[in-house]
Amino acid sequence: MNQLLKKKVKKPKTISELSKRIKEVMVKHIGERKGIEKLELFSKIFGNPDKYNEIQVWWLWDKIRKQMNWLRRTSNCFIASRQAVPGIWKYFVIKCYRDANFYIDNLNRNMKKMKSMQKKAAKYTEDGKWMDFVEEMKE
Repeated sequence: MNQLLKKKVKKPKTISELSKRIKEVMVKHIGERKGIEKLELFSKIFGNPDKYNEIQVWWLWDKIRKQMNWLRRTSNCFIASRQAVPGIWKYFVIKCYRDANFYIDNLNRNMKKMKSMQKKAAKYTEDGKWMDFVEEMKE
């Protein structure tokens, strides 16, 4: 990994270059067993994350995630992820049903979270929580 952080990377300047770069990296990571860690994926696309501040890394990673989502919808590059160990995410192109189940399980968890947030939004409104927010901001 240290070698990777030192290597000069041609950074994508457009969305189409970002898509192409993601696909060039991900073609070597077919199947969960050949997954690539988040930091390594970022480094192969944008170079050493230490060269960016926290907001820049967050913003660039958001662009990578959105582009992977777009690739799932519009291409044959169906990228999924899973937490390999706590705090370490791996990304891979789905190869088999086992791989697909990581993605499906993640969708199911997200749907449960969305249901919970629907209830929270309704309760927020019922309880007039926006007034509490306004008061907090006066302090």
